[in-house]
Amino acid sequence: MLDLKIYSYTDKPDSNEKNKIVDFLFEHLENFRDNKADIEKAINYAFKEYTSFGGFVLAYYEDSKLLGAVVVNQTGMEGYIPENILVYIATHKDYRGKGIGTMLMNEAINRAND
Repeated sequence: MLDLKIYSYTDKPDSNEKNKIVDFLFEHLENFRDNKADIEKAINYAFKEYTSFGGFVLAYYEDSKLLGAVVVNQTGMEGYIPENILVYIATHKDYRGKGIGTMLMNEAINRAND
């Protein structure tokens, strides 16, 4: 079963799920990855764990297996600086080329424009 979860400061994942997303991004960002602490900071920013404008995290699952994730932070700005910034997007290395990244990107754009 396919499942797209949308997390935000009003609908946060539990700590186990958040850690899975951090670990997933750390592994599947490969050469473009940051350390786990920085990945978690971006997620915490989206969830307003400290003073921030918030954002959202998309997590795409197939039969409970995490296949893709996106982290978007809101900047609180507009005009010459985008209102939202795509911090991370990754798909599972064994599932690339199947349109998951495109679907996640489109969903992130739609959600950012709401």
